[in-house]
Amino acid sequence: MQIKSITTFAALALATLASTSLAAPAPTDQTKPLSDNSSDGTLKQPDPSLNGAADEPHKWWTWDPISVGDCHQEGGWLKIYPDGRLQWDATTWTDRTISGDIWHSTFQLKNSAGQILFSAGPYDSPTMWPSKHYPWHVDSRYEAGVYGQSVKVTQYSRC
Repeated sequence: MQIKSITTFAALALATLASTSLAAPAPTDQTKPLSDNSSDGTLKQPDPSLNGAADEPHKWWTWDPISVGDCHQEGGWLKIYPDGRLQWDATTWTDRTISGDIWHSTFQLKNSAGQILFSAGPYDSPTMWPSKHYPWHVDSRYEAGVYGQSVKVTQYSRC
């Protein structure tokens, strides 16, 4: 008798659990990376002082300071070249952490209508500890065929 009641109790508990916490998660928008923060960059005129020759064509975007929780980014810029080279540069830091924080940035190159042409990243900072700023640089690649249409970049940041 006792085994039957335990079995019945276990079956009832599993049925209750399945109808609540094990339900399928709500669908998410797969066109946009999960993010704690998103920010559009500001398109700038070419700047030869940012790792490029004055006569080398490129496009670049900058970001105002960004905060995600206890983490911060400033001086962020992304540069693309017609040959498919991509450069990302920023300084990040954290105010507090127990196990070290890492800043994650993903970028979407977009056309004038806001359509996504290419997604780059995620790019990860070094492990960050309080009271130190971490300058970092990434050299990467993107689909060079979208260079001409790329007029907007959105950065998605997590920490």
